Amino acid sequence: MKKQITLFILSTLAVVFFTRLAIAETSQPTHYSKTEMYANKAISAYIEESTSSSIPFPWYIFTSAIFFFILIKIIITVRTYKVNRFKKKANIELHSLSAIHPEFDLNSLNTFIEDRIHEIYQKWEVSDTDALSKKMTKDFFELMYKRYFRVWKIENILNIRTLEEIHLLEPYLVHIQNKKNLEHGITITFHFLSTGKNYFISTCGGGLIEGDKESQYSESFWTFILQKGKWNLAEIADSPKQIKLIHQQMDLEKIDNQLK
Repeated sequence: MKKQITLFILSTLAVVFFTRLAIAETSQPTHYSKTEMYANKAISAYIEESTSSSIPFPWYIFTSAIFFFILIKIIITVRTYKVNRFKKKANIELHSLSAIHPEFDLNSLNTFIEDRIHEIYQKWEVSDTDALSKKMTKDFFELMYKRYFRVWKIENILNIRTLEEIHLLEPYLVHIQNKKNLEHGITITFHFLSTGKNYFISTCGGGLIEGDKESQYSESFWTFILQKGKWNLAEIADSPKQIKLIHQQMDLEKIDNQLK
């Protein structure tokens, strides 16, 4: 991994060097990401301003922008590497488990969890708290009710949250709490990429209060616990750093093992 990052930096620096040599002669259109597009616009505006005032263009600004892009790409590369490493470990654990217990076949499990997520979205959109309480752990439902549903009910607000397409649903972390009794002894966090809508309307007039009715791409991490033979949603995190429950279980297991 370190070699890949080093080679990436060196190759990017080489690109910067040759770009600086050729920039005055190059006029071909280029495809940029949004971040690169905004940076290039700012640089072009600065060049125009510098030229009009007969002040030499400071190349360090251009180089700084390039290094900014490099930093972003390195961060994304490192994060992707970590996510894939955890996924690989989770898949190995689940495959070894399914060899002993066929009901934990990875494909079947993914299909079931996908159906459960669709159900949760459907019940959330109409604020069916009775149905949601049966698909979530007691602690997580109480948290969602106190933090959201109770407040929305008082303020006459409805959160329209639709799921249009699932792009990715893969096990990210796995913790087997009780190997002797699997029916209520497994916690799995799934990496979830999807497209859908998320906005708020008034239950009185139906007018838009907050959000955008346009479809949006989102990433989240959903944690499910198998309790008494039933998979219940226990946590939703927006990033790997926000995942708490499964890490807490792993930490407690380490402490228990040390005490034995």
